[in-house]
Amino acid sequence: MLLLLLTACGKDISSNTISNQKIDAINILELSSDNKRLYEEFSKKSSDDLLKGLDPMLICKLYFTAEEKKEYETQYALIDNSKWQLCPTKEDFIKEAEPNNQATKDLLERLKTEVVGTNVVEFEEGSCYIEIIFADENTSSFNLNKVSDDTWKVAYMPMQ
Repeated sequence: MLLLLLTACGKDISSNTISNQKIDAINILELSSDNKRLYEEFSKKSSDDLLKGLDPMLICKLYFTAEEKKEYETQYALIDNSKWQLCPTKEDFIKEAEPNNQATKDLLERLKTEVVGTNVVEFEEGSCYIEIIFADENTSSFNLNKVSDDTWKVAYMPMQ
């Protein structure tokens, strides 16, 4: 379930080389064969041990892979549901999932065909966001939390 409170910030990145050059879009959701195997294993076990040492971008990719496959239990397992996060129960999360949500489908398509760059920005200890830069120069952010020294998980409602 992707609760789309997505804001295309409209950040002006015109001073960047993106606006002066033709940059091919990248599919930021594409997983390598090793990461596909990791996803399959995680989708079966939902063990945080499998997430240890993974970078935030890969966690983001796993999250959107689960969204695309409509594997909401796997998607929920990637969310930081620690006591300080306001997160629904797994049952409520799955029940609220909207597999036919057109906005979610549109976002997944944009993530596959319109992204020209990403930046991982750590903004406070234990938190980061992935700045996603689209070909039209709009940006979106995807938020993650560090739940242990070497494990990142997705913040609930990661795109706002």
